[in-house]
Amino acid sequence: MMKVKELMSTKIYTISPDDMLDRVVVMFHFNAIRHLPVIEKGKVIGVISDRDVKKILGPRRQGKPGADGRETIDIPVRKVRNIMQRKLTTIGPEDKASDAAAIMAKRKIGCLPVVKKDRLIGIITSTDILRAFVKLAEIWGLTDDQAAVLMGDISVRTFQRWKAGELGRAGIDTAARLSNLMGIHKALRLLFKDPRRGYGWIKRTNEAFGGTTALDVMLGGQITDIMRVRRYLDAMRGPW
Repeated sequence: MMKVKELMSTKIYTISPDDMLDRVVVMFHFNAIRHLPVIEKGKVIGVISDRDVKKILGPRRQGKPGADGRETIDIPVRKVRNIMQRKLTTIGPEDKASDAAAIMAKRKIGCLPVVKKDRLIGIITSTDILRAFVKLAEIWGLTDDQAAVLMGDISVRTFQRWKAGELGRAGIDTAARLSNLMGIHKALRLLFKDPRRGYGWIKRTNEAFGGTTALDVMLGGQITDIMRVRRYLDAMRGPW
């Protein structure tokens, strides 16, 4: 069963609540990241995202030419503590990746700081969950076309870019789909001692689905189709 520690990034960039917005902009730009945990006295007290910054900066405007001829922009004088998201949700390294996906989808957030004994040890993002889906599609033996349908009918080319490592941001619908697919994976691992039997189950005909397969149901393309398979497996598995 895939755990958070297998997907999280341990190369963590952090910021102080008393740092200024211009430092955040520089860190996002030069480190190609979208989230920064906010640390005070060794503990995570919040998170600031590129979306939070965009709300402050507003629509992109033409910058002013600087002394060296390069474009410059005016950044409001604001402290991180006045911009960051304070309703913090964290997760542990031993927790299931499917739980991380579910939390992000439910709370409509793009990352979770990974904490062990009150200490920040990593960060897992919706992009990391996308990477997990690429691995899941391989394990299940899905074609690129099938994987694209499960992700909400994204283009096959987009999925192929994901496989090549060009991962983007998971939107709300994608995050919800990922959460349910990871939940299905989790249920199969619990129901079948032999992982290969579990992975093969989605392609075996089932009377519960009218003689079709679970994969056929999910390829209906709607998130409710994926949820139907997950509910069936959860009922088969019983309480958590």
